[in-house]
Amino acid sequence: MGPVGREELEDVIAENAKSSRSWLIWVAGGAGIGVAVVGILAVLYFTVLTVSLSVDGKSVRLPAGSTVATLYAKSIVDRKPGNLVAAKDRHVLQLGAGDPPTVSANGAKLATDSPLTGSAVLVSASGADIVEPTHTTTEAIAPPTRYEGTGPIETVIQTGTAGVREIKVATSPTRS
Repeated sequence: MGPVGREELEDVIAENAKSSRSWLIWVAGGAGIGVAVVGILAVLYFTVLTVSLSVDGKSVRLPAGSTVATLYAKSIVDRKPGNLVAAKDRHVLQLGAGDPPTVSANGAKLATDSPLTGSAVLVSASGADIVEPTHTTTEAIAPPTRYEGTGPIETVIQTGTAGVREIKVATSPTRS
């Protein structure tokens, strides 16, 4: 192979320039397609793959198919269960042994496996306290007896009628 002439060198440079432009066109086209795909995925994510709702006045976005249990698992709802309280004076016998917390939509309580739908407005509430179990017994109350007079003439006067008293007794195993 001999020395390369000027015309041949210009031809090689022109071919290289054409292939460089072709490569740039492919890169630009690929980048445009990539941006379009990312845009489509973003639209799908925010409209189809997620659920936007309001929980206790806060806007929340969750994956589609989320349930009420998801709200508890992600600590979006952190309400506590109620307590077991004494029948007599309502002091706490056992923390967290009352009714579970609730989540409601439009006033209706939702089960933990209820699916969440878009644009839902949810309100959470702590669980209610429950009173320890009791059983009731009754006992008769005799009417009061009154005596009038003294000495040989004494009269027994009974006023009123017999009564009934209800007695509530706790049956909770937490009491000793």
